[in-house]
Amino acid sequence: MSTAKLAKKGKKAAPQRKESPPSPEQAEPTAELQAVNAAALVARYVELNDVRLVRISAEMRSSIRNLLSSEYATVVGSPTHSFVFDEAQSLIRVTVGLTVSLEREPTASPTAETRESGNALVNIAAEFYLEYYLKVEPPPIEMRDKLFGSFAAVNAVYNAWPYLREVVQDTSGRLGVPPIVLPVYRVPRPGLATASSDN
Repeated sequence: MSTAKLAKKGKKAAPQRKESPPSPEQAEPTAELQAVNAAALVARYVELNDVRLVRISAEMRSSIRNLLSSEYATVVGSPTHSFVFDEAQSLIRVTVGLTVSLEREPTASPTAETRESGNALVNIAAEFYLEYYLKVEPPPIEMRDKLFGSFAAVNAVYNAWPYLREVVQDTSGRLGVPPIVLPVYRVPRPGLATASSDN
């Protein structure tokens, strides 16, 4: 039925909805989303060639008896990452590191041992090297820091996380302390720090 006929019968045509302008959040993706999108773009064109442990350290800063009799918390540091792009071989070389500690809860009256060792009872640090082959022509030089840096911060850390979890859990067991299980890895909020260089 046409709008004209509706008008003759005394009925009004439904007004057309006006599209509201997008909110600032809809108009411009967040820094987090931009990083994830940039990482996803690179991830479509790479293959993981190699993953290997390049550094590990573990330190028991208190006796196991003191550890087990203390109230402590597991402190997982933020993962670190850096990348180098080898243009001659079309390789993205990424290093991902993590430090995990068991720290005693602060006490009102610290002992001499506490004052000497601080709150850290156990420290475990590990670093992995990941190598990715880029199957397409590399992006322009001015875009590499953003694209490869985001890829290192999101995908490479995510790829390394199970290896880091295994090292931390195994090493804590070897130290004789309660096993430390890394939590689920979540993409960091905006402000992804990257260290990079091009060859």
